[in-house]
Amino acid sequence: MNAVLTLPAMDPDEAERRRVAVAALTGVKVDGLVLGARIEGMPDLRGGWLRFANGAGLAIDRLEGAPLRFDADDAVGAAALIERAESLIAAVEAALGVSLEPEDLSAEPPAGLIVTIEHGAASRLRLALPVALPLLPARADFAPELVGALTLPATLSIEGPRIAPHDAAGLGQGDLLLIGGDTLPARLNVAGRSIAGRFDPAARQFHILSIGAS
Repeated sequence: MNAVLTLPAMDPDEAERRRVAVAALTGVKVDGLVLGARIEGMPDLRGGWLRFANGAGLAIDRLEGAPLRFDADDAVGAAALIERAESLIAAVEAALGVSLEPEDLSAEPPAGLIVTIEHGAASRLRLALPVALPLLPARADFAPELVGALTLPATLSIEGPRIAPHDAAGLGQGDLLLIGGDTLPARLNVAGRSIAGRFDPAARQFHILSIGAS
């Protein structure tokens, strides 16, 4: 109970904005790699920042495998970085439904939500989204590369061995019941599906026989 009471409070609108931004950016494919997005508990505010006309900001930590950073006093260098990051910036625009038109450079980020965006291991950006900036997110295409990181609740029900009633009556706490090496009838319930199969206790494997609705 104490752990619940000490959780930080968050405005529902801010929570929804976080969810929308991360969901829209995660799974977007750019140049053969998939974008992943997250919001850090302690946002990284280090600059420099490219400021856009709509109030958003962008910092680059790594691009094409090399550490990089906008220099707030180097407009020429920033222009070259923008050109190299053009495909990533365009993907962010399309995913969030925003227009990112470069305006100036700053050592500080604009106030708002900061989303960390990773393009595989090659690039990492930080996007600052002002509260007043409307988002019109597009649904990202399914990205099989991300499936391995998903966590789904599941239950596995295993039918026990059949024994005679008089034998069961003689069992007590601490008794050991040997079930042999045969597979056992079982049912896996996950993501709204009921999957019938057999469970191999020795190999710890579930073999699917049929899939139906829960």
